Amino acid sequence: MAIAEGSFGANIRWAFTDRSNGDSVAPFDSLNLAEHVGDDPDAVRRNRAKVGELIGVDVDAVVAMAPVHGNAVGIVTPSSLSPIPNVDAMVSTAVDRALLVVGADCSPVVLGDGIAGVIAVAHSGWRGIEANVVANTVEAMCDLGASIDQISAIVGPSVCGHCYEVDRERFEMTIRRASDAGVVRDDGTLGLDIRRGVIQQLREVGVRTSSWGGCTFEDQNLFSYRRDQTTGRHGAMIAITNRTISDLATS
Repeated sequence: MAIAEGSFGANIRWAFTDRSNGDSVAPFDSLNLAEHVGDDPDAVRRNRAKVGELIGVDVDAVVAMAPVHGNAVGIVTPSSLSPIPNVDAMVSTAVDRALLVVGADCSPVVLGDGIAGVIAVAHSGWRGIEANVVANTVEAMCDLGASIDQISAIVGPSVCGHCYEVDRERFEMTIRRASDAGVVRDDGTLGLDIRRGVIQQLREVGVRTSSWGGCTFEDQNLFSYRRDQTTGRHGAMIAITNRTISDLATS
């Protein structure tokens, strides 16, 4: 179920998922985390509960967002209702509230400052790169008390440049903001590697950044809208919890 799971400090837990070991049926099989794709809501809730268990939160504490491919950032409080509309990132200092980001070619991103106790998620495709949503997310974290030199980020799976052909206009719009995203394919056509562009933008603002997962189009264990059209969404979840890593390991 999890591509990777880990922590930012003692009380911030995160997990990235693939599409395996869930309760959804085709074409959303099986660990679909998105409510907006036409899947059975009960199956989505059970899937989210499984991921929440990995990081120590109840499914009722999971807050999702309704991305619009922009750079607006929502602030999640203990009373926030899910989903947060019209945002492509969320930040929070609330304990035992999990932030959920999903994708199926765009990159899901988790960020955390384990010292200040600030977490965030972001959703970025080529429009997110153009709008530099991750830089806005980092700025919003700092507004809540985080420090650039204490923030760590992990960028999840996306479509790679060899599988994502784009026209010259989109290519040039994107590489103006993140040159690393640009790929000239073997046949001379142009492509965009979303994850590489997001990583570049995070590192340019001084955030320690790593990545997990492969190309969504190539890996059948990941959801891909470009490959399948009607499909589910994998993603990532992060939470500040009063339960330490050792507590979770023995629960």
